[in-house]
Amino acid sequence: MNSTVRQPTAPPRRRRGVKITLWFAVTTALVVVAGRAYLSDPRKADLTAVLPFLQLAAAVVITWRYGRPESRSEWTALFLIHAALIALQISIVTGTYRYWRMFAIQLSLRIALAAIWLLPIVGIVLFAETLRRGRLRWKAWVPTGLGICFAATVILIGLESAAVVIERQRLPDGMNLPTLPIADDGIFRLAAVGGSTMRGFPYAPEWGIAQVAVSQLQHRRPEQSFELLNLAKPGCNLETAVGLLKQLTVRPDVLIVYSGHNEFFHNLEEIGVNRRTAWKLDAWYNHSPTFRLVNNELMNRAVSAGVPRGPARLCGEELATESLLQRRRQRYRNQLTALFKWAKALDIEVVFCVPASDEATFAPIRSLCHNADPQRRQAIEDTWQEVRTLQQQHAWQGALTLCKAILREEPDFAEFLYLAGRSCRQLGGDHTAAAHRYFQQARDLDQFPIRTRSSYCEIGRDVATDYDAAIIDCPQLLQALVADGFVDQRFFLDGVHPNLKTCFVLGTAVADVIPIANEQTNPTTVKTSLTLQDALHQQNVTPDVLARAYRTTVGVLDRYAFFRAATDRDLKRRAEEFGTLADQLEAGQMTVKDVPVEFLSEPDGD
Repeated sequence: MNSTVRQPTAPPRRRRGVKITLWFAVTTALVVVAGRAYLSDPRKADLTAVLPFLQLAAAVVITWRYGRPESRSEWTALFLIHAALIALQISIVTGTYRYWRMFAIQLSLRIALAAIWLLPIVGIVLFAETLRRGRLRWKAWVPTGLGICFAATVILIGLESAAVVIERQRLPDGMNLPTLPIADDGIFRLAAVGGSTMRGFPYAPEWGIAQVAVSQLQHRRPEQSFELLNLAKPGCNLETAVGLLKQLTVRPDVLIVYSGHNEFFHNLEEIGVNRRTAWKLDAWYNHSPTFRLVNNELMNRAVSAGVPRGPARLCGEELATESLLQRRRQRYRNQLTALFKWAKALDIEVVFCVPASDEATFAPIRSLCHNADPQRRQAIEDTWQEVRTLQQQHAWQGALTLCKAILREEPDFAEFLYLAGRSCRQLGGDHTAAAHRYFQQARDLDQFPIRTRSSYCEIGRDVATDYDAAIIDCPQLLQALVADGFVDQRFFLDGVHPNLKTCFVLGTAVADVIPIANEQTNPTTVKTSLTLQDALHQQNVTPDVLARAYRTTVGVLDRYAFFRAATDRDLKRRAEEFGTLADQLEAGQMTVKDVPVEFLSEPDGD
């Protein structure tokens, strides 16, 4: 009897076309993600420009080769694939790419964790049912399902156990400080903790506050050996910085602390600025150590993507409730108190530097607007444009009048407080005190506080005073150097990080308050200090070092310009200035002392 053997048929060409289109979309998306991460800005722009033409060409070629879809499901699949690619391109053009990328990562995290937690439960039920039926293959898929559930259980146990170990290793609230032995070797050791400013960014390792302090001490006491243990790390808040003290093996004689700038950028999962990326089920997810660990890291990155960019960017939202900010300030006070108690118990002298920043020429990144009416917000933005135009025309009184009108309605609007301060500064005379007040309020109400708020400065002063620590009040010290008393870009590269001269001034001030036994009676003690030029030469600050620092500063300013809700023209202009200086330094067209942004040739900083 003849039987007909059915030969397997190849998948329809149109289905292969859908699959190839999907692979093309996935590959393109991966290329875009990699390009946005690693390419320079011009190359990113080129990639964005070519994407629509690449997508159109791929659609034409795939359709020509495999034919048009014939079923509704195939048309739907192709539509969704191309819509996803178009949405990706729109997000790049409108500046919301980072927001939606972070949203996708957060969504994926929650889906993955839900699956990993649910699969073991499903496996238990499936295993129990298999035992009840008495045979493994009561359904064809049961063995595979049990295997998947078992693998998920192993992964779950491994992930959660590792997350618990990592969490326990983290320093809670500035406690668990090390007990250090005394090194009886005659070396005077200085330890420094803090963030990028204390590290010496962007000049490190050649230059910085701590480096200058040690150079001055070595100059004054040439017979004494000094050692700097700079534990500062860019981006560290106080809790993280204090945790790095565990790297010490012996007790330092002096601990230099510069803290306050980075307190906002940690523990961001509790900050209201991320409520757009908060999820209703997070209270349940927080029972998972893996979720807490990964989500905290995502929140640290989400701050740069939490508010999509768009035409109405000037009027922002509140950083967090006042009660939450108060809890964070209290936590900072507790951590700082624990550090000072530890130092006092070990007989370590502490020098606390009150952090300073550019108040008068660095605009707020984001502003708070209480009025939610779109038309009113648009009117406020129109007024902002008008104020900017008046200031460009040097019509300072008219600009101030408009600012005051907005501030009567929105007294917490940081951008208008800053612009009012600019106008008052230019008007001078009786307006000078108001300018200082406006600038301080603008900094303290910035909803993206990369600069230390006054409340944190006061906490530092209070705790240092309570423990009789030496205090370097950096804001007051810098104000005294200039006749107008404004701390501005004459002292800072990017609003936060001090320039060469400012590092020298602050480092010398630190050296002045560090006690050394028998310093006054020692005949080898040098009564004079290093000059700035001598210190630069001694620390080998060359044009190449400056060029490298300025290249880094360009990246920082570009980053701030991306975050800035209002406009990035001023920051972009300053970034271009540093790029030009770096080119000139690398080409040998300029020496260190000739760089205008460092104000090295002006003894009083004016």
